[in-house]
Amino acid sequence: MDSMANESRKRRVLVIGLDGATFEILTPLIERGFLPNLKKFIENGASGPLESTIPPISGPAWLAMATGMSPDKSGVYDFLICQNESYHLKSIGSTNFAGHSVWDILTRGGKNVGILNFPLLRPPYKINGFMVSGLGAVPGEEFTFPKNLKEELKKLLGEQYEILLPYGDPHYNDVGLFFKDLNKLFNKQYQAIEFLLQKKEWNLFWVVLLQTDWLQHLLWRHIDANHPLNEGKKSLKYLEKFNEFWAQIDKTLGSIYEMVRKDTNILIVSDHGFGPCDQVFKLNAWLEREGYLFRKKKGTNIQIKNMVFSFLQKVALKCSKINFIPSAFYKWGRRSLGSLTPGVWEGIDLERSLAFDPGHTMPFGGIYINNRMVDDPSERQKIAREIQEKLQDWGNQQSVEIQIWPTNQIHHNRRVLNCPDLIVGIGKWRCAILKDKFDGELFENRAYSPRHTGSHRLEGIFIGCGPDIKAIKLNKVKIFDIAPTLLFMSDEAIPSEMDGRVLTEIFEKNYLENRPVRIKEKRERSDQDSQTGLSDEEERSFIKQLKDLGYL
Repeated sequence: MDSMANESRKRRVLVIGLDGATFEILTPLIERGFLPNLKKFIENGASGPLESTIPPISGPAWLAMATGMSPDKSGVYDFLICQNESYHLKSIGSTNFAGHSVWDILTRGGKNVGILNFPLLRPPYKINGFMVSGLGAVPGEEFTFPKNLKEELKKLLGEQYEILLPYGDPHYNDVGLFFKDLNKLFNKQYQAIEFLLQKKEWNLFWVVLLQTDWLQHLLWRHIDANHPLNEGKKSLKYLEKFNEFWAQIDKTLGSIYEMVRKDTNILIVSDHGFGPCDQVFKLNAWLEREGYLFRKKKGTNIQIKNMVFSFLQKVALKCSKINFIPSAFYKWGRRSLGSLTPGVWEGIDLERSLAFDPGHTMPFGGIYINNRMVDDPSERQKIAREIQEKLQDWGNQQSVEIQIWPTNQIHHNRRVLNCPDLIVGIGKWRCAILKDKFDGELFENRAYSPRHTGSHRLEGIFIGCGPDIKAIKLNKVKIFDIAPTLLFMSDEAIPSEMDGRVLTEIFEKNYLENRPVRIKEKRERSDQDSQTGLSDEEERSFIKQLKDLGYL
């Protein structure tokens, strides 16, 4: 083996996740000169659209990217997953990653790994390196491994490290305030990236920036002149700030590249793409009108809880308008409201309902055939086909574009996996699918919320650059391909259970010499891979985060 081949085996790998990044945004900005670094990476490296999961939601998408496994194999289609036949949805977390993610495999191989801001990695757990949880973490609690890393970051920044910006909160109707807080948080996170890149040892470093996702959810109406909530000249002002923030992202990517370019190959990826959100559909209302779903009668616990929640919401809103609530009381009140928020599943009569969505996040519909009512697999399939045909017929009659995917979990033990029988997407994911609304029109051409005017799309981005990556345009890369490619770049064998493939076409010829793709048999997760689940309080905290981000 020559010295060049030896050198390539010592390369480090840096993955930069830009949540929600899409060439629909990047290409025009590149053409207008806002993104010179991304332009250079694309011209000199490998690039193409990255196909996300179905549904294209951050929870299952980042999990698929880290494990190389599809939702049909992992059983995860959302941020939330059914735990049992109560159809109570609970959040996914470290237990869904640990034991079969890229960083776990590299840890077992003795390599150093750094993970920063990765969504849903909470609680953090032991790896050969360091881990900072992303979306879902609570800054006041443990969100780093090792634990003292939290204090290192605090010392670096002079204050607590921040993870999340709840852009769905009504006070971000003030878009100027949103940009002020967005820039403050981004600057903190960049300081952390710079510190960890330069001061810690790593063979693989994976960082995720969520700001790009928040920016597009909130501001799509301002950057899309055709959006029904676009405000003309006022929107042009926010469009300028939007472009400036993307330019700041690009500048940061250039700085990071200069830090590591001599010995590091870089992948820039997104979990999904983006587009307008300007439609809503009430899925459970349709199921109720078709006779598949029955709600609990008035006077039950859910009705009482709804009334209490509605009353407290009104009180909190009036108090906030007159600045009556001190900050500590306000935070306590938000936590209390979060714990009181009724779950959709609580209002469904499970003794009579044949099919329903128990309350998945609004970008998609997840229809379950009730285990309590139907146990036979063939009967389950028959009912699922019937619902699919009726819903698509309704869509055709109403000129509503509906796509439905039966999941491949139907032959598994559903009492363990509890996955939806049908995945529903409307308008190629532009439609918000509401689960807790039953009155009025089933379908409306309107935005879900003035703070959530953009929604996910199937195609994200893939960009590779570095000493061993050649210039090539890719037709399509699947999100499951990232994990096996990272393992190949780290000189590790690929577990046979991964659904993706190694993207050998992106590498220079000499990099591939004497470097075969090695496959190893499936490894069963051992007891040491199991992680402690989340407490009820942590669950409530995460559900509150999803509400603040406009997903529920």
